[in-house]
Amino acid sequence: MTMSQSENLRDIVAKLGGVGRDAVTPEFSLEVPALKGSLKRAALTAAIRRDLGINCRTAHLARTFGELTAAVFETAPSATEAPSARASAPVAAAPVVATAAPRVAPLAAPSHPFSSGLRCGADIELVAALPEATDYREHEFYKSHFSPAEIAYCVLQSNPRMHFAARWCAKEALYKAEPALRATPLSAIEVVRAADGGVSFQHAGAALPHALSLSHTETQAVALVVAPLPAPAAPAENAPDDSRGSALPFVSAVAWLIAVGIAVLALIRTAR
Repeated sequence: MTMSQSENLRDIVAKLGGVGRDAVTPEFSLEVPALKGSLKRAALTAAIRRDLGINCRTAHLARTFGELTAAVFETAPSATEAPSARASAPVAAAPVVATAAPRVAPLAAPSHPFSSGLRCGADIELVAALPEATDYREHEFYKSHFSPAEIAYCVLQSNPRMHFAARWCAKEALYKAEPALRATPLSAIEVVRAADGGVSFQHAGAALPHALSLSHTETQAVALVVAPLPAPAAPAENAPDDSRGSALPFVSAVAWLIAVGIAVLALIRTAR
């Protein structure tokens, strides 16, 4: 780490945090509203990658500027590397590996008699929280978190950030519903819009089985994702017939979805 790199990192945090650079001491908290939340931490990570050429995957875990400094410069090039090589090396975004979607381990059988085993994720974000850009195709944040097809769609809309926000919420909600996908870069997961207006997920050219619903206004976006239920286990030979209770999981799932929908509506009204 050089002094100039440290000062550049301080400038990045000061700009995104909306404070003077002198306020960014090692004890400066990154939990301030301007830097808190998955979207704002992603913007911070993208700015570090663009301005310092360092792809710090743990920046979102830092609670103070001191912790962020330690996390960022642990990933810096080795001191044995020639300075000229570091200066000439092109800065590239994290590579997107086009591999098959990770296998999701089957869930254990529900332990509660009224549990359906259904998994759901929801996310809501303010449109203004997304970085402003003059060229979304070249901006580090958008290149790192959206596919070229998604960027092409959003930039053709009258309010691109509104549509980017909806897709960000969709991907965050997918992570919550399917934790096994968290290792997959957001740019490798694509929200696809059908001719009839319906939306779904695609990864490495293959459709994901998760149900998706998203919505947005000029100021905020929201998304809800429901993961498919695991295949039921084959009944054991001579097992007693319990078909009388087979409707319980379905009724529980429907009731749960209604509750999630009400909660999302409440979030939207609260955010207004």
